[in-house]
Amino acid sequence: MRTLTPIMLAAAVAFAAIACGRSGLLEDGQGFAIDGPGGSSLGGSGKDGGGDGATEDGGLDALDPAADPPTVHIGEKVVPNVQQIVAGESHACLRDKKSRVFCWGGNGEGDLGTGSTDDFVPTAVRVNGLPDIVRLASGMHHTCALGVDQSVWCWGSDKDGELGNGKRQAFFSTPQQVVTQKLPVAITAGGWHTCATDADGELSCWGRNTAGECGRLGADRFLVPTPVPTMGKGVGAITAGTWHTCGVLPDGTVRCFGRNEDGQLGMGDTGAFETLPQVVLNVAGATYLMAGDDHTCALTTSDRMWCWGDGFLGELGNGRGQGGGGVPTPVVHAAEVVHASGGLEHTCAALRSGRAQCWGKGLQGQLGNGDTALMSAVPVEVRGIVDAVQVATGSQFSCIAHAGRGAACWGASLGGQLGHGLKDDEFQTTAVEVQGL
Repeated sequence: MRTLTPIMLAAAVAFAAIACGRSGLLEDGQGFAIDGPGGSSLGGSGKDGGGDGATEDGGLDALDPAADPPTVHIGEKVVPNVQQIVAGESHACLRDKKSRVFCWGGNGEGDLGTGSTDDFVPTAVRVNGLPDIVRLASGMHHTCALGVDQSVWCWGSDKDGELGNGKRQAFFSTPQQVVTQKLPVAITAGGWHTCATDADGELSCWGRNTAGECGRLGADRFLVPTPVPTMGKGVGAITAGTWHTCGVLPDGTVRCFGRNEDGQLGMGDTGAFETLPQVVLNVAGATYLMAGDDHTCALTTSDRMWCWGDGFLGELGNGRGQGGGGVPTPVVHAAEVVHASGGLEHTCAALRSGRAQCWGKGLQGQLGNGDTALMSAVPVEVRGIVDAVQVATGSQFSCIAHAGRGAACWGASLGGQLGHGLKDDEFQTTAVEVQGL
């Protein structure tokens, strides 16, 4: 594998100021995870992350109090009520401001949670059997939802116990309740594992653990949430890549564990994997995290962003298609970002202005700039997007959630993952609207 260590995101992209919580103003950094990608994170979400983050003000004047409540509750925590979007390898899901969940795209492993296993569904369909949902997270082929009652529900692939229902089978095509001992306040999903934190900031993980991504020794998988005591209490922002997991400690430092063959743990070197949390070098005051397949990023209180891991196709946004430097370097000349997501080999961000930017691999149009160039090592503008509040990145596609209602996607479309009603071999290099929302 390629050897990379933390580097600076040198392009004009950064995150807006963030409060505390799973990731502060951005409730988390769910990207998407996939094996070679949340989700969470093609590993994250988030992959992700992932995406269930939200800014303190929604990123825009996005909320209509007459139509939808301006806030929602997660236990005693009050968070903004904005649309949330997450993506897996070839599917995506949206939580709307009425706390409903809709999914579309690849469905061969029950990814959409509708009870069917049709290969794909090219328009959004509602996931039934859920309470009101406040947060989403997506892995490679599974999706999880956190209810307003703090119950957790997951569906899709369960070959490694990533659904957390105490069982293990190929997949479940309808939502399964996770066997939780404590009430979660945040969730994130990696390739084939899932993690959550409770009100005390204690981290638990379940699913695949072959690379130490659940932070424990002694088992290749866990079928129910299993504490990660080495992370301690007070864990804030969390995110999961395909094979790794990261969290922010109360002192603002970042700890990561799991696979490190591409330097995604931020230790300054590479190796097979680590089950004990490792300190990410030189990152202090972290408030937000997001993970792609084999890359990770953090935002700090000084509005600086740090990225590390696999960057050979520009997904680190450092202006070159390779890793660089042995320690993280701060972002300079940053524009405000309210949400971000890491995919297989690309990264996207929603800006406070409502615009969106992407960087990294662009061969399938996943950067949304009207081009299919191999890569861009600096952020490029996504055409036609003016009201994004969140972004989600899959294997070779990307999506945004609109400020009001609905979503738009671009990139590869073979599995119906763009939600525009078509399954085709053509790439969409600019955003198309998701149908059925």
